[in-house]
Amino acid sequence: MTARVATTSPVAQVRPKGMVGRLFQLMWVILGVLAAAVVMAAAIEIGGMLAGVWPLDHSYRVLLKEREYIDAIGNFPLTWLSPLSVGVIAADYVDSAAATAIRSTGLEEWMGTIGAYVLALVNSTKIIIHRAAVCIFVAPGYILVMCVAAIEGLVYRDIRKYTGAHESSYVFHKAKRWMVPALALTISAYLALPFAVMPVLVFAPSIALSGFMTYVAAGSFKKFM
Repeated sequence: MTARVATTSPVAQVRPKGMVGRLFQLMWVILGVLAAAVVMAAAIEIGGMLAGVWPLDHSYRVLLKEREYIDAIGNFPLTWLSPLSVGVIAADYVDSAAATAIRSTGLEEWMGTIGAYVLALVNSTKIIIHRAAVCIFVAPGYILVMCVAAIEGLVYRDIRKYTGAHESSYVFHKAKRWMVPALALTISAYLALPFAVMPVLVFAPSIALSGFMTYVAAGSFKKFM
């Protein structure tokens, strides 16, 4: 009687990324989102100019109106910075980089022909930077509302558990699955909008929706799935 020895090929185990690796991955994701937003906003702006939907200085008007809306937000209470000051500082670097690129590539001779479109690209980049600064300063609002919603949801979960109410992990998985996409969709749409909009009109519903989904996810969470 011969004994059969089962040979199995070793399975390569993927080591989970550490905190530093995740931070680098998050940084590249953010940079990718910003680059995609700049390309999309510039394409929409230039396409609208070519189609005659808006005038050639449309992006500049949007930039001025956007700065008015952001300036109305006021200073961030925990720092001496404000979204407008951060956006203006970053926009100055964009101006310097654009001027250097135009001189080094020899586009100065063509500015009479394509100057309006180059300015539209630069202004679209500035608009993205200002809106990205708003997104950074709005982040504590998301965190605060989601923390409060999570606590309220866990309290509701304990009440439901001790009263013998029905439990289902289906709602938990559905709410958890849509939390990140809803947030990403809001930020992406806000960055690429071809017109000025008050930040509160974008982020107030988004923060409320994120808090509601956090409450539903925490309230329907089951310890044993």
